[in-house]
Amino acid sequence: MFLVWGKDISKYLFTRVFILYLAAFFVFWGVLDQKKAKKKILNYLALPINYLVLFADQQEAFDAKKLSDYAAFYETYIDNVPGALDAYAALGVCYYFLGKTKKAIEVFSKAINSNPPCFWFYYNLGAIYFNLGDYTRASALFKKAVIMDPAGTFYFLRSSRIFTLIESPQLTDSYHPYIKPVSLEQIGSKMQTGYQKAYEALMKSAYFLNDGPAALEYAVKSLELNPGDPAVYFYSGILTYQLGRVSDAAQFFKESLKNDPRNPETFYYLGLCFNRLKQNDVAKKFFEEAVLLGKKDRQELGFTKEPMRLVVF
Repeated sequence: MFLVWGKDISKYLFTRVFILYLAAFFVFWGVLDQKKAKKKILNYLALPINYLVLFADQQEAFDAKKLSDYAAFYETYIDNVPGALDAYAALGVCYYFLGKTKKAIEVFSKAINSNPPCFWFYYNLGAIYFNLGDYTRASALFKKAVIMDPAGTFYFLRSSRIFTLIESPQLTDSYHPYIKPVSLEQIGSKMQTGYQKAYEALMKSAYFLNDGPAALEYAVKSLELNPGDPAVYFYSGILTYQLGRVSDAAQFFKESLKNDPRNPETFYYLGLCFNRLKQNDVAKKFFEEAVLLGKKDRQELGFTKEPMRLVVF
């Protein structure tokens, strides 16, 4: 039997392992406490997300300094909390509006690789590719977005420290005076609009990819979520007109006029429809109205390539 300082070596090894275990335990908790402390500091320094939300919704003017401040904070947050997908989402929006499109794509792509249960990750990256004219990639992302369970997005946003910070003079929390969580009503309203806009983007992408029947299917889904959208009725009219379904096209254009009664292009297309339906007197009236409202040529229109707006939540 080996002896160490007159003691059994097995007892010595047990004592040594026990001491090392205790040391590792205290080191682990020390690191964990540091991480907790960092997170508390970051939460304390967090910028209320008001400006970023309102700017994305076109209710605030562009301010590069404010957007840069937000971006700097989210970069710091990610450095210290690498798994904070909500910070990636907010940083991607900041980068895009600051003109750093490539970095925005990288940030959103990295977050999406973690399969976030949130509609807006796929929507915003889809919008970026849509604005770049990459309709194939945009379509793939919007298709993923529209099959996302809204409950997952609700939970993600409500449990996020970053996305739930909104200034309010009525409520306070342990970190910020005048801060309250975003309401379920705010999240729900924005999400319904988001799903409708995603289907509209799928409709336009299919059109630009020369898939008229698919575009029309997505138009119908978009109208199911927002039956009063004059733009989607107008685009549906163009689609059915180009597919040779002239009577259906005329009906879509008439529906568009109910909520957009002074659009000269809609009157012009109605004139084209009734010309093809051999109702020349009716067509003439629509052409005349189109001219009165500012239509200056007889050129037929396709879909316009209007850029999509990114959304914070």
